[in-house]
Amino acid sequence: MRHEYKDHYSRFSDAQAYDRVCAEKLVFHLLFLFFRSQLRFDIPIQENAPNKKVYSITAAGKQKFHSLLKDPVQLERTKDDFLSRLFFFAHLEREDRLELAGNYMKSIVAEKEQLEAARPEIEDLADPFQKECFLFGVRMIDALSKNVAKTLEALKMFS
Repeated sequence: MRHEYKDHYSRFSDAQAYDRVCAEKLVFHLLFLFFRSQLRFDIPIQENAPNKKVYSITAAGKQKFHSLLKDPVQLERTKDDFLSRLFFFAHLEREDRLELAGNYMKSIVAEKEQLEAARPEIEDLADPFQKECFLFGVRMIDALSKNVAKTLEALKMFS
């Protein structure tokens, strides 16, 4: 499976390096859960294929999972790179401001296209809560798109 690399993944030279780091992090988290007795694994013997580890959540893991789901949800303050830069746009030339905002808008459009491409599979396979989670993300990216489009128009007028 190939990954779409975001700017913060650019330190990886190729997909294999990125996959290797992700796998290492996953193994660390699985071991952490295993040692906390929230996860167990079995290694079934397979005759015509290599043996593989099969992970399953324990009763303690299910209890912890349900406990985390019931925790109060706090509004998170997110760091927005574009918004941070926008604050200092007066220090950039007009062309640079428009290029930066335009490229950001293109990345949002690409993200929206990826979401829409995934929609049929999600609608076929997801439960109602997973569908709502997906639609929440679609609405968020739509709102961001509209907001950046308005900002881009304002930048054109200010400059």
